[in-house]
Amino acid sequence: MLRKVFLTLFGLFIAAQAVGIFAWGAYLHSRAQVETISAQLPSDMLIDSKGQLWVQPWAATYSDDFKWEVYQDGKLTQTFDIKSEPNFPTRIWTGADGNLYGTLGTQNPGIRVVTFDGSSWNTLIEFHRQYPPSVHAFAAGSPEDIWIGGNSELIHYNGSDWQTFTPENSPLPNADVNALFLDSQKRLWVGTNAGIAMVQNGQFQPLTNSAPSKEYIFSFAEDKNGVIWAGSEENLYSFNGAEWSAYNSKNLKLKGFRIQDIEVDSSNRVWALSLGGDVSVLDGVKTKYLFGKPGNAITNIEIGPDDSLYLMQTKDVVRISANPPLVSLMTLKFLWLLNNGVFVYLSVFLVIAWIAIALSSWGIGLGLALTGALFGAIEIFSLFDINAVPSGYFNPGFALTIFTFIGGLAGYFLKQRGVKRADIIGSGIGCLLGGILLSCAGLILLWALMSVS
Repeated sequence: MLRKVFLTLFGLFIAAQAVGIFAWGAYLHSRAQVETISAQLPSDMLIDSKGQLWVQPWAATYSDDFKWEVYQDGKLTQTFDIKSEPNFPTRIWTGADGNLYGTLGTQNPGIRVVTFDGSSWNTLIEFHRQYPPSVHAFAAGSPEDIWIGGNSELIHYNGSDWQTFTPENSPLPNADVNALFLDSQKRLWVGTNAGIAMVQNGQFQPLTNSAPSKEYIFSFAEDKNGVIWAGSEENLYSFNGAEWSAYNSKNLKLKGFRIQDIEVDSSNRVWALSLGGDVSVLDGVKTKYLFGKPGNAITNIEIGPDDSLYLMQTKDVVRISANPPLVSLMTLKFLWLLNNGVFVYLSVFLVIAWIAIALSSWGIGLGLALTGALFGAIEIFSLFDINAVPSGYFNPGFALTIFTFIGGLAGYFLKQRGVKRADIIGSGIGCLLGGILLSCAGLILLWALMSVS
């Protein structure tokens, strides 16, 4: 009798926890107030000085499908496309003067810089040479102070002439320029494949010995205190005017690698986006995280004047508040676990435990305990490993649990026919076969990756 009562209560608990977890997840999603701005596949986005969001839907390079969509408060207000706009910019940038600039290639090898007057794009200046220069980075203090960085040089327009800087004729540490940034003191920060350079009043300035060198620099930002932030392959650097400090996965729990975007909100928190789509939020000495959904990773971030946080993801562009009511570290991780199916696995484990108790099968129970421990260990390691996220769908412990359960269940029926310890033996065989299959799958995947590379 007690056994039946226990199994009944245990079954009700399994159902209640499953419903409760997903109900709680739905509630947190609603409180997070995520708003989809554009459901098209995005390739670029930018916030201008008026708080308007510019989104470029994905299009094949140089195709007739290129366009920019402009959103205000989440509503589409303007559209520019390459077929109707003669000065259609393939990339746009916000200048330090608040103006909007664009760049595009010309028929003669060169670059055309255009500006936006509120309704159309107008030519500002063109730069020509024998081969088309690339545009990887752009900065403008005014229409008479234009900087362009590419894969072979740094170009400057001073209002009348073009100047070209290379490592051969200047202190530029490398010809490949990845990032340009004009700070509040009108200093130009140059991020290259071999460190940082700084230009002030048209002259390259010496940097302190602690400045990043021989490192790829991908991004810059300035916080409310005038501190300069720079993102590299492994570190996030800050410069307080006297010395540089390096932050990484060890001393500040920075998540991911290759900091490709840095933003600062009105509370002076620093948002650092890694290449893998992880966002580390630095609030003083604390670090919090923002995760994207599986299969829909964050590829770009922008913070609007009202602290609206825009996330360009693999599949869409969404907007949330940078300070939603319940979005804390635990909430974000809970939602990530929910999205990644970990709580589905928890319900499966509980159902298997219920079956093991109902059948009095030591084999199923022991198999569940061992493989479940492996599953939990991998998840816990991923949660506490600052360079990883919960493994979820890719956790081998869950696959082994299923194989072990099937083997143990088959063994249970053999045990009923008189075969001693058949359920334990079946669980062991199932786990062994599952391990072999997972190893083969891993080797095939490794071989495929090596073939591609």
